[in-house]
Parts: sequence; structure tokens; C-alpha cells
Amino acid sequence: MPTNNRRRIIITALCALMLLPTTANASYAQTNVCEPPATGAPIVFDGSGLTQTAPFTLEGGAYTLDWSVTPQKYVSMNLVSVDDTVGFGELLVNTSTLAGGRTHVYAVKRGTYYLKVSTQVKWTATLTPS
Repeated sequence: MPTNNRRRIIITALCALMLLPTTANASYAQTNVCEPPATGAPIVFDGSGLTQTAPFTLEGGAYTLDWSVTPQKYVSMNLVSVDDTVGFGELLVNTSTLAGGRTHVYAVKRGTYYLKVSTQVKWTATLTPS
């Protein structure tokens, strides 16, 4: 099994290969986003109403958020760094027309975060490295 440094070198090399032009139209190759995958186990949250979760640590990278509300009602979810002095963070969900869904967040920096949830109903959220 490669060490973390070797793994990063391999991922960086693969990313560089992905960015090479493969057709006469090189603009497509330049729009690819490549970053090392996030690591760690999924983090599961649930609650009811307006909530700020307990702080948790993310290793950085890309993450997927699967969420739901019961019953369908307005919900917003923000990923907020504990170092964020404003407290708005990254808006992940903002809807009143869905009871659940999946969204992705990229280029998350390593650090400590909390999930800020605004709704009037029961909710669940699972943040998974992608």
C-alpha cells in the first residue's frame, strides 16, 4: 500500500494526465477539476428545527452531502468553519420544494466545521468523502 506522499504523487500525476489536451478542442480538458479524494468515514447528523451541530474535523477534499427533511418543508444547510467570523460558510442546500437530495462540495480545506441547519421540521444529513 503506497504511503500518503506516494499516493499524492500518483494522484497528482493522474490529474496532470487528465488535463492534457486529447482533442483539437483543448478547452474541455482545461475545465476538469482534479483534487485528492477526501478521506475518513461518513459523518451522520440528525435533528429538528434550527440547529448548529457539534464541531467536527474534515481532512479536506471533496464531499457529498445526502440530506432529507420530514415532512417536506423549507430547509437550508451551510457548512461553516469554526474560524468563520461571519458564520455563513458554504451554502449546501436551500429549498422548499424537495424532501431530500444530494449535493457536492469541492476543495474543502482541512479544518474544523459545523453544519448550520435552518428548518422547522426533522432533518438528517450524511457528509461522506467522495
